[in-house]
Amino acid sequence: IGFFGRILNASLYYLLYVILGRAIARVTFAPYNERWRLINVPTPKAISIVKALYLSIALIGLTSLLENIVASSAYPQELVNTLTTISCAVKSFVIVLLTAKIFTDGTAVSVKNEEEMPDDDGNLSTSTKIIFTTGFISFITFGISLFGYAELSSYILDKIIITAIISVGFLIVHRLVTEILKRLLLLGFWGKTFKIRRKVLTNVNFGLSLVINPIIFLMFVFAVLNLWGLSGDFILHIAKKILFGFKVGGVQISLIAIVLGIGAFFASLAVVKLVKNHLTNNVFAKLNMDDGIKHSLSSGIGFVGFLISILLAITVMGADLTNLAVIAGALSVGIGFGLQNIINNFVSGIIILFERPFKVGDWVILDTQEGTIKQINIRSTELETFNKTSVIIPNATLLSSSIINMTHGNNWTRQSVAVGVAYGSDVNKVTQILLECAKNNKKVLKTPAPYVIFKNFGNSSLDFELRCYSNNIWSGWNIPSELRYEINRRFIEEKIEIPFQQLVIHRGDKVASDTQFYAHKNEE
Repeated sequence: IGFFGRILNASLYYLLYVILGRAIARVTFAPYNERWRLINVPTPKAISIVKALYLSIALIGLTSLLENIVASSAYPQELVNTLTTISCAVKSFVIVLLTAKIFTDGTAVSVKNEEEMPDDDGNLSTSTKIIFTTGFISFITFGISLFGYAELSSYILDKIIITAIISVGFLIVHRLVTEILKRLLLLGFWGKTFKIRRKVLTNVNFGLSLVINPIIFLMFVFAVLNLWGLSGDFILHIAKKILFGFKVGGVQISLIAIVLGIGAFFASLAVVKLVKNHLTNNVFAKLNMDDGIKHSLSSGIGFVGFLISILLAITVMGADLTNLAVIAGALSVGIGFGLQNIINNFVSGIIILFERPFKVGDWVILDTQEGTIKQINIRSTELETFNKTSVIIPNATLLSSSIINMTHGNNWTRQSVAVGVAYGSDVNKVTQILLECAKNNKKVLKTPAPYVIFKNFGNSSLDFELRCYSNNIWSGWNIPSELRYEINRRFIEEKIEIPFQQLVIHRGDKVASDTQFYAHKNEE
């Protein structure tokens, strides 16, 4: 091949390099289509980076073409060294330019934005420090070529550029792998076929990321070290020691075992949740079983599954359970004193789950708190009051306190309405009206039948009390209010007076004044 043939061949080769480089830059940053962008950067920044990449690829391609032509021809060594020095200058400029574009907001490098300005303490921002450090290293490396070490300078700059390309490549691979896994796990197939909730799939995705991220990072480190001349056999030996284990003070440490242990923990925990949800939603739902028993069984399965997941993870990591038992026995006394309250609540939670003095959905009264049991956990119980606030109560407090359970065993309730009528009223008629009001209420049970008690001869009234029963406390709590409306209406129709309190003051034998005090009695 003649001189012009070599020029044509090299020109076509580097032209192909420029075209491929521009295509890869455009695909990676997708400056005009954010949805296809492989590296997440703002659109103005992506456009700025792509333009800088186009310029960098063209400059490096041109200088590399000239170097190749001169090196393959019988030109003086001085000319070769001069072109190599020029190439080093171009590469240093490219490194600084791209670093500035990546770590700024996409505007011109000379323009300072808020991130580049010094902070309140006078310190430079992180992006400014990175740009300055990169520029300093590039300048020093280029300076080496000026002192006659052009080949060494070119070697270092080439390695820096290739390292940056490898870094971007691994970022793209990481993004693609995580995105593919995310989209596969979030397919509707898993929910429709296996009834897996979205939250569980998110946890599985998180667990897989804990395994995938270290693997990708180690591959990146291996590639970079191998690029900079470190022996592959030496890297594999070190990687083998780190991955498959090394001893520190008699303890075997293995990165793979740790990663597998973490993966086994999250995987087994996901399986436990799947089993728990399947039993709760399918098996327990079809059984003629109390809701409290279902919740207790579900909580117990979750707790046992959590313990099994921990033991499985420890086993996968290679820990000796015999030694673990010895250590646990030695620390049990100290842990017992230090975690006394936690252990007390833990044991109390287990007792509550199996003894079931109350269950989820029960209406309970504890001291000044009243509401429904929303959730029973191992350490504490959540009580939701009727004004929709949550009260977290330690299980030990619940177990050692007196609790009024309004729905223990059944949802029956007895309601009563106290009413007073004026002296001289027909007590039989009053009794009849009260019973009719109760019997006409649809929420009041016919059996046991409502009844009336003539309670007392009051200071200003004859006092009666109407008592009735309902089999649903949740809808029967407003029965007294409904009965009072009806009783008031019937008393007005029948002209039965509900008296107010009167106080008459006598002065000697003569009535000095009649003072009437209106007092609303709390009939509840």
